[in-house]
Amino acid sequence: MTHVPVLVREVVSYLKLRSPGVYLDATVGCGGHAKSVLEAHPESCIICMDVDSDALGMASINLSDYKKRVKFFNKSYTAVREVLSESGIDKVSGVIADFGVSSIQLDEAARGFSFKSEAPLDMRMDKRTFLTARDVVNTLSEEELADIFYIYAQEKFSRRIARRIVDIRKKKMINSTKELSDIVVSCYPQRMRHNLHPATKVFQSLRICVNRELENIEKFIEVVPSILEKNARVVVISYHSGEDRLVKQKFREGRSDGYYSIITKKPIEPSDDEKNNNPRSRSAKLRCAEKIV
Repeated sequence: MTHVPVLVREVVSYLKLRSPGVYLDATVGCGGHAKSVLEAHPESCIICMDVDSDALGMASINLSDYKKRVKFFNKSYTAVREVLSESGIDKVSGVIADFGVSSIQLDEAARGFSFKSEAPLDMRMDKRTFLTARDVVNTLSEEELADIFYIYAQEKFSRRIARRIVDIRKKKMINSTKELSDIVVSCYPQRMRHNLHPATKVFQSLRICVNRELENIEKFIEVVPSILEKNARVVVISYHSGEDRLVKQKFREGRSDGYYSIITKKPIEPSDDEKNNNPRSRSAKLRCAEKIV
């Protein structure tokens, strides 16, 4: 597995690092962004959070050369106040949040995030929770499934796919990624099966649902201003229109309320070279705001 952090130079640049400082990587993943911060400012420290214990373990290995300047917490970014309190810190010099799926999640077939491999329908970022994609697919009503596919991923065949799922599960449970992927593909016209894989949006929407991503992102973004020092920045990378819209809205509210200056008037996207070298970056959008009071 190769971990390639997205927009890493842009993250360091927009974070406007002030050394020495204490920074927060709320979604450390395998540690690519955190490592760049530590390399850029040798006197700075970083608090690394991730709800995924596997990703956090990988980050601890990748950041082992900086262990005196790093603290790790296997917690959701919604617990950021608790983590800072436990660390004896009131405010931080900057915040990074990359809301994408980590390489370790996508590349480990057994996690069930990808339609490219046969695996149980899981999709939990936090293995300590109970709700899986299998539960969602096999228990929700046709209308509820269609809403999830459309609202979270704008899947144009949402109702057709939901109807097919319900018909099939009357005979047998849908247990694997391949089973679900085959169902989705069968709902697509032949002429539309050649560009973006037909199952992409359904898998994305299930992942968002299982991990309550939009709800958690909203909670986190609302807390961030209270943990930032004056003139500190928050840099957010999102990969889904709903996520990006939510971040944009919260930043604008902060500007209206007088505590944010929006640094990125439009979202920053990866260069063509980065998209070619790292296809997983293609939908990334970076937004940055600065605490001004």
